[in-house]
Amino acid sequence: MEFTLSDFHPSKSTFYLVTQNGSTEPMFIASMGHGLTGRRHTTIHQVGQGVNANGPSVGDIHLKMLGGDRVVVRGSEMRIVDHGFSWKSIKFIASNGQIYKWKASGTRNFNLETHQGQMIAVFAGGHRHLFSSNEQATLRIYNSRELALEDIITTLVYVTRRREVTKASEAAAG
Repeated sequence: MEFTLSDFHPSKSTFYLVTQNGSTEPMFIASMGHGLTGRRHTTIHQVGQGVNANGPSVGDIHLKMLGGDRVVVRGSEMRIVDHGFSWKSIKFIASNGQIYKWKASGTRNFNLETHQGQMIAVFAGGHRHLFSSNEQATLRIYNSRELALEDIITTLVYVTRRREVTKASEAAAG
């Protein structure tokens, strides 16, 4: 299963499912809040009928200044077990009770693995090019029966957004 994203940042993207004939269908929309505190809140909706018709919220992410972030998938809070230095990895307990880990692979790419190291999904963050067309961000899911789509999308948005916020804070601190 493959998704293309409308933006390089998953936290403000529409996730388009790539069908067998190569066309795309919108499946999820992630949108960030506005204002001083709103930028630390992201909501993920499942798309209803048409791109602009938001279905029910399947994920909510609230980033806190001093830790204790809140990640909610389908109304249940997801437990963050551990995170690496500068948020280059994150372990979480999914809705199925199993432990999974997003791990950075380069500057904009992440791999999702089971606790035993089995690859579940790969996020390629895409690239902007000055003199040629940009490469879109993509999400490839290799084992969609292992973990619910909503868990994968929400935790991807969380780990990439948390990493962006942490890097910006570190840069501001000097």
